[in-house]
Amino acid sequence: WKECKDSEEVTHYYFQSWPASSQPAGVELPELGIDNDIHHLHRDYVPRLIKVPNLIRGPMVEYASVPECTFNAKKKKEIKDCLESYSDDWDGLPGLDPDEWETIALMNRVTDPGGLGNFLGKDQDSVYVLKNDEDPTYRKCIISFEAMNNPADAWRFYETFELSFYMDYCGSSGVQVGMRNELWDMTHDPKYKKEIKPALETCHEVTCVGNSHGGALCNIFTMCANTGLENIRAAEALATSSESAMAVNEDMYDDYYSLAWNKK
Repeated sequence: WKECKDSEEVTHYYFQSWPASSQPAGVELPELGIDNDIHHLHRDYVPRLIKVPNLIRGPMVEYASVPECTFNAKKKKEIKDCLESYSDDWDGLPGLDPDEWETIALMNRVTDPGGLGNFLGKDQDSVYVLKNDEDPTYRKCIISFEAMNNPADAWRFYETFELSFYMDYCGSSGVQVGMRNELWDMTHDPKYKKEIKPALETCHEVTCVGNSHGGALCNIFTMCANTGLENIRAAEALATSSESAMAVNEDMYDDYYSLAWNKK
């Protein structure tokens, strides 16, 4: 964390104060005459990010092209084509340079959401990894999770019928159960171990980029990757008995080791 100031020590918190609690995102019901959706990445967020000084925002404007290319990506070439056409598709918004970034891993999951959610069709999710070898001694990578894009995906988020239902994950408490279950399923999918982990193991630096649902997955993913072991050991220290400590270890270490990777 660092304070949101520019090189002249001017604070820019007003850029972060929107939307307010009175402006819920994603309320778009045209059939009822309701169109309060202020959650669109390229219509609402990116134009505001462009106004933030470069020193503050970093590469976030360009990175906005990454989650756009996760939607229904089935082949690596589709991601390359998406990055190449991004600027034209979105009225000149800058995106990642497709000549500098290459897709090195792609994972597609198609699953049944379970329970009553099976009536909504299949839950389809894409995850991919990009690499940048501009510095041949230091590979930069980006991993991106797909945003919510179908009713079955929404079911996974709302499946408890109670958004306040939280559970433990990777040594941390208070993780929303739908997000936890989605990420847990992904990291326990054989494709993650076969495709995604080997790609991440080649990286010196990994940035997770996502929008909306994908951004929530990134938050949990980076928490587990960066502080998972530290959190688990803290949970162990708080355990009141060897039995409870063993239960914590088995579940939480599995969370961590199914997700984490070692640089090769």
